[in-house]
Amino acid sequence: MTERFQRLAVLGVGLLGGAIGRAARSAGLATTVAGYCRREEACRTALAAGTVDECFIDPLAAARGADLAVLAVGPESVADLAGRIAPALADGAIVTDVASVKSRVVAGCTEALGRRARFVGAHPLAGSEKRGAEHSAEVRLAGALCVLTPCGSTDRAALAAVRGFWEALGMRVLEISPEEHDARLARTSHLPHLAAAALAVSSRPGDEPFCATGWRDTTRVASGDPAMWTEIAMSNREALAGELYRLARRVQDAADLLTAGDAAAVRRFLEAGAARRAEVLGGEPAP
Repeated sequence: MTERFQRLAVLGVGLLGGAIGRAARSAGLATTVAGYCRREEACRTALAAGTVDECFIDPLAAARGADLAVLAVGPESVADLAGRIAPALADGAIVTDVASVKSRVVAGCTEALGRRARFVGAHPLAGSEKRGAEHSAEVRLAGALCVLTPCGSTDRAALAAVRGFWEALGMRVLEISPEEHDARLARTSHLPHLAAAALAVSSRPGDEPFCATGWRDTTRVASGDPAMWTEIAMSNREALAGELYRLARRVQDAADLLTAGDAAAVRRFLEAGAARRAEVLGGEPAP
């Protein structure tokens, strides 16, 4: 049975935080859903969008008495925010997050919270390149994957409660280690973003009329918030750098095949890519 919380605090009511608050309110998972934004204007937007019941520019006010807090800020800010709100939380509170980098976040939050709250790392794989609570209704949580990253010190009851929370939002839940999470996301999320940015800047002035479907599809995620993606890239820089070097070698291989005029090898290269994409998409849940 899904646990119902008295006060759910969403710290960072932007695109994803807003979607979580909205879905939690809709599912009746908390008596009160409180939000935190850094600016009054963002608070007004979050309230107008129906993402939270109340919103504050003071994180302590949002977290005061919360028995569940969701930290929806960049990976470099999560541990600091956890430490700041810890004194305001209810006794025995649970804290989780949404950061797409987990090793440093899990270690940092566990240390910052100490015995004042129980932390469970989480990463809901949802969202888009858009920003702000005003677009949160476009985020589809139901059917998407949420990865939990417990470690040896993770409280089992808290882990079960967080699993139940995400499942009540309609998400599929998978548990892996923080280290495995970061290695896999470096390949499947962080690498595509930097590759999209590289493709975007590879176009030249005058190319604009020719940047049609292929260019738009392959560079879409490059429109994401550069500040947030800088945090993500730097937080997972070791794994991401390794994947970028690996991609660079594959691109060099393709250039070598073209230079050699080896059409058969170029076709095999393209066929391998098409086959792998079909294999990956074949394993996804139906929309």
